[in-house]
Amino acid sequence: MAVLKTSELPRDDNDCGWWQLHQPSGEFSTLTEDLNCDYAVIGAGWTGLAAARRLAEFKPDARIIVLESGQIGNGSAGRNSGFYYDLPFLFPADEFKGREEDGRQEIRLYRSIIGELRDFVSNHNVNCDWSEIGQYHAAVSVEGANELKLIEACLDNLGEDYRTLGPVDFKKALGTDYYRSGIHTPGTVQINPLALIRALANNMPDNVTVYENSPVKRIEGGSRPRLELNSGILIAGEILLTTNTFVRSFIGARSRLVPLITFASITKPVDSGLVPGGESQWGVVPSGLFGSSMRRLSNNRYLVRSTYAYGADYWGSKRLKARAMERQMLSLRRRFLDAVNFQFDWSWSGLVSFFRGANGWLGEVEPNVYAAVSSGMPLCTLFGQQLAAFVVDAGGDALDFVLRRSHPAGLPPEPILRYTVRAMTSLRQNQEWMEI
Repeated sequence: MAVLKTSELPRDDNDCGWWQLHQPSGEFSTLTEDLNCDYAVIGAGWTGLAAARRLAEFKPDARIIVLESGQIGNGSAGRNSGFYYDLPFLFPADEFKGREEDGRQEIRLYRSIIGELRDFVSNHNVNCDWSEIGQYHAAVSVEGANELKLIEACLDNLGEDYRTLGPVDFKKALGTDYYRSGIHTPGTVQINPLALIRALANNMPDNVTVYENSPVKRIEGGSRPRLELNSGILIAGEILLTTNTFVRSFIGARSRLVPLITFASITKPVDSGLVPGGESQWGVVPSGLFGSSMRRLSNNRYLVRSTYAYGADYWGSKRLKARAMERQMLSLRRRFLDAVNFQFDWSWSGLVSFFRGANGWLGEVEPNVYAAVSSGMPLCTLFGQQLAAFVVDAGGDALDFVLRRSHPAGLPPEPILRYTVRAMTSLRQNQEWMEI
């Protein structure tokens, strides 16, 4: 009988700015008794909630239980920058030439998910700062401008609309002429991710029960897998493991993921008389992966996210956090030339999963135990939905798409992986220093 034991549990703090801004409502129980269910979903982030919701559609009479180790939304799901993109997160070097339909299918899938969420937000009157304002892809360096040319070539090849910008355009749009070139894509939705993920958890189908502060420590496989928690035992027909980067703590190298920590900060509100100008809300992502993402929120706060580090213990140390905050303040001052005395209200870290040559990993771990892991809200949602389809053998074009993107290349063993990733992140952040 296979046994999966977690080597690490989340240690999320209360420093996340989204949590502080939203002041979450809605309480979820902790599992404190022994129960039986048809499906147990471990992890209540974008992947887990999407999987549970889709399972409920496939199996309306099944009993589905979702378990979150901490407070819902205080993990990776509610710690990102809040860009719900409708285009590929990373654009391929081949510009989708010869496989245009694959790229167009990816975009259709993301837009379908955005449409579902738009209806959910409207129907449940969710206050998550849902803003359909698109996003700016921006470059400072010559190398960054070349990355933008790749994005443009991909968008042209797929027949997508975008708008190009230069320094004067950026000054008008953002209040800064720091960027030398950029493009605006209209389909990205910017949100408070914590507010939306809590709302999704609060409004699950009737046959889904969600528990928080209910970490799973051990899984015993078999015809009826057994989950051991701190205060109860859950017996399930089938288990869906959707703990994002922490999938690695259960199944190890089989996940083929690289755990990375990234950092973000939100400033105190800027006095309206000192705002540098530009649109009342905007969001910028860097042309280079290791540059700084930035948003101006509706309340005159600014969000900055930058700095990647290898997540050996799934946690950002105080030293790394302090270094990231220095870089983030530098990012603001570079763009606005000390015109504003920015001060951070909250700074935090979060986990992301990276894969070599794939968008994620989805498959059967042990008999009756399945897992899915990806990165980015649209991909995590898509992988969750299709994990449910995989478990119930529903099939379909969307599942075929996900399975094609779920074959990451192998990784070297520890400690070689750790040293390699640390060297790579340091090199890339130095190469893209101007984008920070």
